[in-house]
Amino acid sequence: MTTQGKNRRIAGILRLSLFSLLAITSLATTRTVRAQALVPGDIVMAAGIGPSANNDVGLVIVDPTTGDRTVLSDNTTGAGPNFASPEGVAIEPDGDLLVADRNGGPGGAASIFRVDPLTGNRSIISSNGIGTGQSLGEPFGIIEVGGTIFVANGNAADLLSIDPTTGNRTLFSGGAVGTGHQFFFPVGITALGNSLFVSDMSNLAFQVDPSTGNRVNFPGLGHNVPSGPTGITVSPSGEILIASGLSPNAESVAGVYTIDPLTQIYSLVSGGSVGTGPLPSNSGPAGIATESNGTIILSDSVLNAVMSIDPTTGNRAILSDATHGVGVSFFYPQGVLVIPNVPEPSTIILAALGGLVLLACRRRVR
Repeated sequence: MTTQGKNRRIAGILRLSLFSLLAITSLATTRTVRAQALVPGDIVMAAGIGPSANNDVGLVIVDPTTGDRTVLSDNTTGAGPNFASPEGVAIEPDGDLLVADRNGGPGGAASIFRVDPLTGNRSIISSNGIGTGQSLGEPFGIIEVGGTIFVANGNAADLLSIDPTTGNRTLFSGGAVGTGHQFFFPVGITALGNSLFVSDMSNLAFQVDPSTGNRVNFPGLGHNVPSGPTGITVSPSGEILIASGLSPNAESVAGVYTIDPLTQIYSLVSGGSVGTGPLPSNSGPAGIATESNGTIILSDSVLNAVMSIDPTTGNRAILSDATHGVGVSFFYPQGVLVIPNVPEPSTIILAALGGLVLLACRRRVR
């Protein structure tokens, strides 16, 4: 067995502990007025907004019960530089949102935005003109853990760490940094225990040590593996979930997969013959997140829909699209975030109960 093969037998994948619930008094419970803090359980989605001819893109709030939609930030909601191609969405300890945009900065530069959820105001905290260090390529997946922003850097085939205050960027995995199989096109990123997990359009999934950048690739066994995986997240019970399109392998289908890093076995959670309800499109699954009860939220950029998936049965239902829910129309949805999205916390002080992370927050001084 190769060293890489031995490394795949990762001992003790850490499961997130469930702690006592802490009260948060700063989150409002009204969804009818935009000028309110986001409510736990709200879904935030990066998408095109309104008719596609308007060329408007931004963030949309989806009510997890009704599927109703409200604009959080776009070219007419909130001030600041406009989005161009928002992809990944994450939350910070103080409740601000982070957005990875492939070309939303001045002159179409790839940028990392910060968005105030109360006003929709946008600022760029890092781009190739803001902050120093390694260049942004096409940022897709984004997460903040332990006071550091991590970005899956798409066509640059690497992962970056970003200082959330200065915007300075550091290459922490990929190329000559870190050992193990190289990335091809990393697009999704999540955290579990002391590791980051990354979905790669060609190389399926990786486990990455954030302190060394060392990588362990999980190419899977047999043919029942996802192809072109996009989003990746972790369920409240500690399962790694991957959104994937159709594989050339006959056994693989579009949908949601889980992977056991110890055995490298990918299992279909929903899609094809697993579960009932509308099928994800062949190439549309994009963003993936989980609710506190384990329900999977999947965005499909071809169906222009957000699906709700039972993690036990794989049964699927359309939560929001042109005929489900009311409010602003959307198209080509990408990254999705459940507020607060567990277990992908932006960590200063946190406690978790059943997948609901509550943050003891202190706003960053701008």
